[in-house]
Amino acid sequence: CSAFEPPELVGRFHDLAIDEASGLTFQASGAGFWTHNDSGDAAHLYALDLEGKPLGMIELEDTLAIDFEDLSAGPCGDERCLYVGDIGDNAARRDAITVYRLIEPEPPGPGQTLTQRPERLILSYPDGPTDAEGLAVDPRTGDVLIISKNRDEPTSAVYRLVASAWERSAPVVLERLGQIAWQGEGLAAQATAAEIDPTGTHLFVQTYTQGQRIKLE
Repeated sequence: CSAFEPPELVGRFHDLAIDEASGLTFQASGAGFWTHNDSGDAAHLYALDLEGKPLGMIELEDTLAIDFEDLSAGPCGDERCLYVGDIGDNAARRDAITVYRLIEPEPPGPGQTLTQRPERLILSYPDGPTDAEGLAVDPRTGDVLIISKNRDEPTSAVYRLVASAWERSAPVVLERLGQIAWQGEGLAAQATAAEIDPTGTHLFVQTYTQGQRIKLE
């Protein structure tokens, strides 16, 4: 892709507790990352510096991690929040999924644990249970986009959770915005991650072997 330079290795994860890193987003300071494991771990977020060295952990209080898949950061009122998508559903059987958010703290430091209780929203899809692994937050609006992982067709559905939904207490039905078409099939067409650039103008979505940059209206 002529718009980007070749990839460069900048670091490796040194924390052995991170055995299947899934979501990844920059810290507000830009001095490191937040990540979490895929299913099998408790509700933990891990802080890392830019080289991958550990900067401590957040334990999400009263939170059941069924299948954490992706992590993003964006506005929540006047604050910046971390948004965690418990959206994995390999068999497409979950009647509801959950997105958590918490005001982003400073990393607690190597070997330290910070406990926080996140907000949560229970969500469902307008067209039935769906597996998804991509979650992105619009830095301009705070809307959350969820990108499905389709094993049967080379497409990914795009759903939206509007920022104002956090004011409700009842379960929320996501809005389907459209779909992304992929070239190829199999792993090449199964979306695994998503992010919106800091200006809010482009959505990036990747599969196991390719990615797309999509201009947002």
